Amino acid sequence: MENGNSQSAGPSRGSSGSSTPRHLTTARPPHDDSIPPPHIAELLTDAHCHPTDDPRLRSASTSIEHVYQALREHPLGAICIMSSSVDDQQLVRAIATRSQQDSGSGGEQGSKKTNIVPAFGHHPWFVHQISLEDPPLPKKEHYLTLFTKTSDEDDQHHHTPLANAKHSPKADQQQQQQQEGSSSTDTSRTKEMLELIEYLPEPIALSQVLKTLRADLESFPNAMLGEVGLDRSFRLPWPLQARAARAAAAFEQSNGTSKPMQNSTGRASKLAWTLSSFTTPLSHQLAVLQAQVCLAIDLRRSVSLHSVKAHGATSDFFMHMTRIRPRGWGVGFSDIKIDLHSCTISAPGIIQIQKTHQNVFVSFSTTINTRQKALQEQIRACDPRRLLAESDFNSALPSRPSTYSSAHGEHEDGCSHGFEEDGGDHQQQQNDVEGGPPTLQTYPLARRTWAIVQCMADVLDVRQGVGPGSGTQYGKLGKDRKRNKAAAAAAAAAALETSEQEGNLHEAGGPDGTSRSQKEREERQVALAHLLANNWSRFLANQTPGAKDDGNGSGHSSDDETDSDDEWDPEARQAALQQRHQQPI
Repeated sequence: MENGNSQSAGPSRGSSGSSTPRHLTTARPPHDDSIPPPHIAELLTDAHCHPTDDPRLRSASTSIEHVYQALREHPLGAICIMSSSVDDQQLVRAIATRSQQDSGSGGEQGSKKTNIVPAFGHHPWFVHQISLEDPPLPKKEHYLTLFTKTSDEDDQHHHTPLANAKHSPKADQQQQQQQEGSSSTDTSRTKEMLELIEYLPEPIALSQVLKTLRADLESFPNAMLGEVGLDRSFRLPWPLQARAARAAAAFEQSNGTSKPMQNSTGRASKLAWTLSSFTTPLSHQLAVLQAQVCLAIDLRRSVSLHSVKAHGATSDFFMHMTRIRPRGWGVGFSDIKIDLHSCTISAPGIIQIQKTHQNVFVSFSTTINTRQKALQEQIRACDPRRLLAESDFNSALPSRPSTYSSAHGEHEDGCSHGFEEDGGDHQQQQNDVEGGPPTLQTYPLARRTWAIVQCMADVLDVRQGVGPGSGTQYGKLGKDRKRNKAAAAAAAAAALETSEQEGNLHEAGGPDGTSRSQKEREERQVALAHLLANNWSRFLANQTPGAKDDGNGSGHSSDDETDSDDEWDPEARQAALQQRHQQPI
């Protein structure tokens, strides 16, 4: 299967070396509300993004140099760029090398440039290519063994045992029909499997993957492990050339009466020829994940972790790692930081994980999490000292407003991670960029990171302390005014009515006409930005085992960060969440 990230790290065809073409320039425009103001932007970090997944980079319409320059011009303090497959490690490596060269040459003196943090690792969507055998089995044997195991697990999970059923002719008939159907299904799956294998890449030994991964992490001292993790919903997609043939076959099966996407089951019909039936067994994902995380522990590197439909498996994995790599016997699992990126785990689940594992951080993105009805509850459930923000977007280049999609469960509006997609929206975006229309949006990573930060600031009651060394303080679950929306709305309406009666619609604002509520919101945003900056420093810091975090990444304890009333209390948060659910709406 062609993942599209196999192009060289050098300039693409038609590019002008390291010079950025006019249509991809990132000169900073006058400030607008969709990007953070400079005094906040310099505090923010996009903790997770995939700029090397940009379709324009894969189609050679731009180069890795242009992506690098766009990243450096982003109005953020730092951007953490992920890798995900065997193919795109080289692209992240190329950007990290350019950043390292610029830092070493001192070429950035006199100008503020965004700090780039590289991350190397293998995403669960791609670990089917990794063989646990060394040397790997032949390609066909490797994938047949891997996907046959998936079939066996599915059969055990879905098929209802008939041992306890009462014997009857009807039951015998149903059993016979089930066996015939199972045989037919097995034949169909085998045929599909053999067809899919033709498009899959040659397997690579896990030992070789770890060797390359270690070399990359050691080459870049600021690098972390990512994106790695577990995914129980992902199905391997068909490459574009296979989709066309499968769509044509579906059209023929319908006797030409309708196109596959024009029937009543349009989405299901499309998925039938865009996604295969096969998933990577969880046991295989766990083996690859454990090997990568053990390497991160050896090198004391932080981890960005993907977890979709795998809350229980993720919790079990954390407990397993705590047992096999305990603190006190060298570097342990608890000595590195783990970020559950674009976290979709429930609020109670977040509370439990962060209570059990003090090294687990949580980050959210508008790309993924704003579709969740319980996002506010999830944000409130987090320990504010272990909260991060991210974009989880796959382009740093200017583009028209759009979202790349990939039809993969909870992360369907996120990154395609290098998988080929039907080109309609992507081709239009490419044409827009080449034509240079005025609708181009710059800094997509900064915009999306700022959007989730604003969402967090509206949920959490974060405030700056008064006086030197007072640190950042925060309230539990946004305080009472956030718990009672009806009362807050009534108070706002009363304040507006009073303001109108006095002929002052700005609610006693300053000379700039800013309302008091707007000023309070801006203050919360600034306070949250400071908190997130401290969190990011601690997330990347190599803490001394046994030392307590002070919120500044120093590895020493401090009493200045919060007062006792605002300490994170998992039990209190759980009780508050239950109380909220019991309250009438």
